[in-house]
Amino acid sequence: MPTWLKVVLIVTGAIMVLAILGGVLLYRWANSLGVEAQASIPYPVFIGDCVVSNDLSGVITDCGEPHDYEVYHLFAWHGSDTYPDWSQALDAGWETCQNAFDEYVGIEWIDSIYDYEVIAPPQDRWNEGERTMNCVLYDIFEEVTVGSAMGSGR
Repeated sequence: MPTWLKVVLIVTGAIMVLAILGGVLLYRWANSLGVEAQASIPYPVFIGDCVVSNDLSGVITDCGEPHDYEVYHLFAWHGSDTYPDWSQALDAGWETCQNAFDEYVGIEWIDSIYDYEVIAPPQDRWNEGERTMNCVLYDIFEEVTVGSAMGSGR
């Protein structure tokens, strides 16, 4: 095989790998922009809780039942006292939630079928002084999930 053909094949393969990886990252980013669940998680929640949500409220359910989110990490807010919008919450917990995600699910976030959100407590609880932020995960391919993601390696 001529050397020029080997170079063309290697470059083409590298471009394809980068395009696929870029597409996955772009999909995850675009998908997460559409999820603004600030008001859809009930309070209080605990690690391992599964939540059925809608635009106004959320209900904790057994993870063996269909659900939208699973709580996998909680952390304290260290920003201003002003109620954070979705992007501020995400900025505050992006790395914290990603590190906890890998441990909880048993696989790196980038390789998982799950994505995550950072959600502040409901505004009424915030106004009462509650500053515990919630890391929740959801299946990027399904509207609802059945079963827990804990240790699933998916």
